[in-house]
Formats: sequence, structure tokens, C-alpha cells
Amino acid sequence: MNLLNIGKQGLIANQNALATTGQNISNVNTDGYTRQRVNFDSLPAYGGVEVTSIDRLADDLLTRQLWSDLSSYNQSSNFSKLTAQLDDLLAQQTTSVSDAMDKYFSSLQNVVDDPVSDPNRELFIAETEALVQRFNNLDANLRIQEANVNTMIDDYTSQISTLSENIADLNDKINIAVAGNKPTNELEDQRDQLVNDLSELVSINVLEEGNKNYSVFLANGQPLVVGATANQLISTPGDSIATERSVKLVIAGNTTEVTDQLSGGKLGGVLQYRDESLNDARDELGRMAIALSETMNEQHRSGIDANNNYGGDIFNDVNAASAQSNRLQSHVANRSSLSSSNVSVENVNLLQASGYELTYGGEGEIRLVREEDGKVFDIDRLTPSTDDRTVTAGTAALWQGNGVSAAGNSETLQFTYNGAPATGGSPDPVESAKDAAAFMNGITGISDVKATTAATISNLTELGSDSGGDTTFDLTVLDDTGVSRTLNVTVPLADGATATGIDIQAAIQQAISNDAANSYTNLSMTNSGNGITITDNSGGNIGLTMTDSGDQVSFSSLDSNGAVAGGAVTLTEGTATASQVATGYISDGKADKNIETLDISSTSGGASAFVSTGSASLITTANNVASTIGNVSQGIADVDEGEYYLDPDKGTLSFQVDGIKVTLKVDGAFVEGDRYSINAVRTGAEDLTRVIQDGDQLALASPVRVSPDPDNNGTGVATVNVTDTSSSAFAVDGELKPPVEVVFDNADPIRYTVYDMSEPSNPVPLDLGDGPLTNQAFTSGQVISLNGYDITIANQPSAGDRFGFEFNKDGISDNRNALQISNLQNTKVVGGSDYQDLYGSLVERVGTTTATAKISTDASKAVMDTTANTKASVSGVNLDEEAARLVQFQQAYQATAQLIRVSQSIFDSLLQAV
Repeated sequence: MNLLNIGKQGLIANQNALATTGQNISNVNTDGYTRQRVNFDSLPAYGGVEVTSIDRLADDLLTRQLWSDLSSYNQSSNFSKLTAQLDDLLAQQTTSVSDAMDKYFSSLQNVVDDPVSDPNRELFIAETEALVQRFNNLDANLRIQEANVNTMIDDYTSQISTLSENIADLNDKINIAVAGNKPTNELEDQRDQLVNDLSELVSINVLEEGNKNYSVFLANGQPLVVGATANQLISTPGDSIATERSVKLVIAGNTTEVTDQLSGGKLGGVLQYRDESLNDARDELGRMAIALSETMNEQHRSGIDANNNYGGDIFNDVNAASAQSNRLQSHVANRSSLSSSNVSVENVNLLQASGYELTYGGEGEIRLVREEDGKVFDIDRLTPSTDDRTVTAGTAALWQGNGVSAAGNSETLQFTYNGAPATGGSPDPVESAKDAAAFMNGITGISDVKATTAATISNLTELGSDSGGDTTFDLTVLDDTGVSRTLNVTVPLADGATATGIDIQAAIQQAISNDAANSYTNLSMTNSGNGITITDNSGGNIGLTMTDSGDQVSFSSLDSNGAVAGGAVTLTEGTATASQVATGYISDGKADKNIETLDISSTSGGASAFVSTGSASLITTANNVASTIGNVSQGIADVDEGEYYLDPDKGTLSFQVDGIKVTLKVDGAFVEGDRYSINAVRTGAEDLTRVIQDGDQLALASPVRVSPDPDNNGTGVATVNVTDTSSSAFAVDGELKPPVEVVFDNADPIRYTVYDMSEPSNPVPLDLGDGPLTNQAFTSGQVISLNGYDITIANQPSAGDRFGFEFNKDGISDNRNALQISNLQNTKVVGGSDYQDLYGSLVERVGTTTATAKISTDASKAVMDTTANTKASVSGVNLDEEAARLVQFQQAYQATAQLIRVSQSIFDSLLQAV
């Protein structure tokens, strides 16, 4: 009986082995099938053999490695295919902006060459429209790709959800089979194949739980499958940008945003393409369109057209209200309601081809992240536009002298700084108008401070007795080499006479002429009718010492080094007043105010001399428009690059970085966690339109005509560059207010005066607020900045030469502004790049990315193939091996059957013996 039992056990075991081998052979072409192997075990006490298990020959490490390789390859492959399409789109001549840009500037050159030609003007208008259409069409193609990307995201998320449900279903079936002690090999193969398919779509992590269950997680740890439960991955419109699909995971009815946390697989590849290539291309193309529109418009507005009107816009206004409001979107989860928003382009040179995300944190912490490179701006740490920018030069006061007698003595005034004499060793001493200007120029937010030191003589009366005699005074000045000189001025006065009718200016000029050894071209004198003002235009010191043969009264204004200090000095009988004067303005041009005057009074005689004390501020809240702001609109208006304004109670925020100014207002107050998406340039190419309609509207001529006098003898050549057409000089079409004339004198070295020619029969020196432009030192090629335009006179004019500047009426043949527009082709308009550089850089970037993606795809495929082949060598069915096993188990089966036959024969023989 034991022999029969052994045969029976062997027959069953080998039959199972044959069946398993047959299963392997029949599934040799089944995707995901894992080769199976029968495990035999000997029964004790000659009980025969039994099949303990039928194993799947799967290597867990290789299986997981293949999932990872599948994910990497499919991401690279999808990304490579999409970037190749983008590369073709940007580089093809029929769609390239570069080709249209060349034709645009070529037609512009024709206009430069012949500005009178109507056909040339109309051709330029046509090429302008063609360029606009090329920008629009290319952006439209990019938006088609964006729509395709959205479709792929929808499709991939749907596939992922379906695969997750199927995996969860197989987990359930495997659970039931394990509980019923039934084989699960084929079910596990099916599940692994589904996981393969899932890893092709997105990067995952798989954990094997009890009862052979899989738990599948996204790369960020969010669960897709847990046991028999599958969570759904869905695609929805973006929370901030509705045109960009967002991926979310739904767990127990709760939705979690996971777009930025996904990687790998086809879904990861398409998201990578959107974030790193497609959006970058739209941003760069938009930045280029904005730069073209803004710079072309700005230069075109600096000219006049064929109808004598100032130039309008060639392209659309990049800061149109609709464009500004569309550049910022509020996140759907924000708890505050956005009331209004504006994003304006303030400086195209600083503009970045990137979007931004703005987050309002707790306690006023505001963070802006630039998506292009991840740079973080802490907005709340920028400079507040509400900062008090009052600049104070310390506490300046007068040093009070000791008692001074009325006769036979001189009286001295001296500046002090913070209560001590302002000596050279004191910090930042304000010793003169020139030093005050230097001090101001060293203060953040203040620049271009000019010092004009002047001495004013008025109401000059003979001092002392009425016995007559000449009045004399010493004039201490710097000559034009910077050396201090003292000039003695004698003014003859009759008994009881006053300065009225007396030519004091002639007396001073005579004293200057008497000093033939030195030159004083830095000095100028004007007579306002109320007195003579002597000005040192180099900012040097001017002092007066008044003497009289009667009372011997003298007055001096001295600095800490004993030199005569600058100032305006008014002389009257027995008294004197000095004022320290300098003029300056804020660098943004919003203020043009005098520095607060420090008055010094002196009374002749007695110990009470020089009792006047006080303090002085260079810029005060009264005359500084950049001082503390008291209202929201002013606070926003004053925001400049690197500054911000915040009124959290009124829900208002404004800041400026990277050349864009962002202003947003919410109903109520900002709430912690509020987020906003900012895309200042993304729709620039889409928004680009042609505004100019007629060739006659092309402003090719400069609005300022230069008219050198026909009798000029020098070699001087004058040119004009318009800098600000919004200035009052260009306020009225067809006029230049005022027309001016530059006249050179016969001094050596030569000097010039700029005259206001509003009344040609009565020209007056032009005064732009810093004093009349008279007797100005001339340097060849130096810029003379006037109201909205610059004059440059090169070479060497002669004495008496004149250059007139007036409105360029009917200057249709003038191409000066056309040349300026044409020169923009090679001008570094954005971050050191011209228009073609920007587009070329974009094409180069996309081309490099495409080539790199192709290399990465080939490499990841090679790795994936190696892993797949290695796995196949372990888990795949080898027909030769299975055929050998088939023969092996067949022979074993036949031998076992023979064993049963022998057992039967023995049993029959035993029965016959009985």
C-alpha cells in the first residue's frame, strides 16, 4: 500500500508540475505574466511527495525599479515630444517673429531714407500690421498648445483614476482568494501590470501590506490606493489662472491641490512642459511685445507728423486699464474679496519674463516668489513709500561772540554744527553753500543739488557822518581757478546820496578789471531793480566787508577756517543780514524747492551782538513732497522701484519690483494666507495691436528745429534730443514754449547765454528755476538740458555765434526722429538685450531644451530597457527551458504511473499466492 500511495502522490505532483509548465508555455506572450514554478516537498515515512506551493518568479527589487524607470522614461519622452513641437513653431520662417521683425525694420529704413515718400510710409504701416499679426498668430499657436496640454491633463488624470480603481478591485479579489486559500498568481500579475500602466502616467510609491495587498501613493505621499479603496485624481480649472488646468486628489470628499507635487510619467512630462517651456515661451514673447510697443511708442511720441502734430502711439498702450486689471488673479480660496487690481509696466529694462505668486502672511508679512528662478521678495522689507525723507544737516546754530565794542572792531559770525564750531574735523560740517550741496548729494533719495553762492547789495547808504566821502567795500571771491581773491570796490557817493541811480555793477566790474592778473569768468551779476546780485556759479564763497571813514563799521561773514563764507548779504546803515543759500530738488523731479534759509542777524555795538541762534534743515516737511504721506492715493503714487505702500486696515497694497508696479485693494482687510497670481507679460503678444492708421501720422521729424545764424563764424554744430514730450515746452501742438536762442559772447574762454525768444524784440535770459542761464561756461559736446529736450553744441563756436531753437513747422522732410526709432533695432531695451536678442535667446533656449530632452529620453529608455530585460530574465517565460521541463515532468509522470503499475502487479501476485 505504501508503494501505491507513493506513486499516487508522485502522479499528482508531476501532474501539477506539467500543468504549471503548460501554463507558462501558453502565457509566453501574455503582457505582465510572471513565470511560475512548482515547489515539491517530500512527505515523511516514505509518504511520497506533495506540491507545497506554486510561486511567481518575481524579483521585487527589479519590479519596483522598472516602475521607477517607466515613470522617468515617459516623463522625458512626453516632455521631449512637446518641446520639439514648440521648437519647430518658434524656428520656422512662416511663424517666426524674427523674420517679420527684419521686414518691419527694413521698411522703416526706407522711411528714414525718404521720409517724404507716401508709398514708403504706407509700406511701413503695412509691415507694422504684419509684425503685429505674427506676434498674435504665434501666441495663438502657443495658446492652442496650452489647450492641448489641458486636454492631456484631463485625459491622464482620468486614466490614473481608472487604474487606481482597478488596482483597488484586484486588491479586494486577492483578499478573498487568500482567505479561501486559493491561488492568486494570475491576480497579482494583473495588478502588477496595472501598476506598470500607472507608473507610465505618474511617479508612484508602492507598499505591500498584509494579505498581499498594495497601497499606492503619489510621489508626495498622498494615497491613491489603500486596500480596496481608491481615491480619485481630477482635473479642474486653476485656482488662480482659470486657463491652466489644476490637478487635485479627492479623499473622502475632501479635495487637495497636488499639481505642484506631481512628477514623473506622462502627466509629469506635460506639467513640466507647461511650467518650464510653454509658459516661459509665452512670457518671453509677451515681454518682447511689451518692450517693442513701449519703446517704439515712447520714441514716436518724441516727433511730429506730416500735419505738425506731436506723434501718437504706433502700438497699443501696454498700460491700458483692461491690460492692467487682467494681469493679477485672486486665488479661489482667498477669504478676502478682491475689489480692484492694477499691474502696470513702469520700466521695460527691468522687466522679467516670468509670472509671480504673491502671498499675504500673518502680521503683515508679504512674500512674492518669481516663478522663473524661485527668487523671493520680502515685500514688507522693501522701503516704505511713506518714509519721512526730511534731510537734516544736524542742528546748526550761531556761535555767540563775546562783547564787542561799536568802534574800531570787526564782528565775526561763524557756523556751528551740533553745538560746536564747525571745524574741518567735525562730522559733515555745513560750512558753505557748496558743502551743503555736497552733504545733500550724499543723502539717499536726494541728488542733483546745485549750490549757487551769491552776495546781494541793496539799499546801500553812506555810513557814518554826512560829511560826504566815497563808500568802499571789499568783495572776497574765488577766481575761475578756485583761488580766493579780495577786490576793493569804490562807489563815489555825494553827501546824503543813496544807491539809487548809482551804477554799483559798473563799480564792481571796474574792480574786476583792475585785477588784470586774474580771471573771474565764474562770476555773474544781475540787477533785479532791488539791488545787485553777484553770483559765483561754481558754488564758491562770496563775502563782503563794508567800511566807512566815519564810524569804521565793518561786517564779515566767515566760515570756520577764517575764509569769507558764502551767502546773500544785504547792507544797510549800521546793520547787516546774511543768508546761507543753496537750491536742490528730489531726484524723481517732483520737488524743486529752495533749501530752508538760515538767517543771521547782527546789531552793531554792545555785548548783545550776535544773540541770534537757530537751527536749519536742508529739506523740511514744508517743502519736500516726498515727506510723510497722509493719504492712500499719495502713498501709492509715491511707490517707486524697490518700495511698497501698505494700509492693511483699508485693504490696500502697492509695490514695485522688476519694473512692474502692483496695486491691489480688497473689501475690508487682507487675510492671512491670501494668494494672488501675477502675470505681467504673459498676454503681451496676444494684446499687441496696431494703433496708427495712416502714413501721415508717422512722426518722423523732430519737433525742434535748429537754426544756426547765417553769420556764424565758428565751427559749432548744434543738435537736439527730445527727452520728455510731456513737458510744458511741448504742451501745444505746433508750438515750442518758449523758443530759445543760444548766444556766445566774446569772453576768453568763450561763454554762452540762453535766451527766451517768446518776444524776439525783447529776449530775456531763460530761467528754468535755478537762475538765469547767463554767462555759462562752454564745453564742446556738453549737454545743455532744457525743458524736455537737450541741446548739444559740438566743435568750437566763435564769439557772437547764435543758434536758434523753435518748433519745426512743416518739417516733413526731416528724418531725425525716424532715425531714433530705427536705432531702437540695435538698442539694449530689456536687460542688456535688443528685440532680436530676446527672440534669439528664446529660440536658443527652447532648442537647447529640446536637444537635452532628447538625450535624456534616449538615456532613460536605455536604462528602462536594461531593467526590463533583467526582469524578463528572471520572470519571463523561456520556451526552451519550459520545453525541457515539460519533458522532465512528463517522464516523471510516466515513471510514477509505472510505479503504480508495479505496485498493482505486486498486489496481484500476493493475491495469487494466497
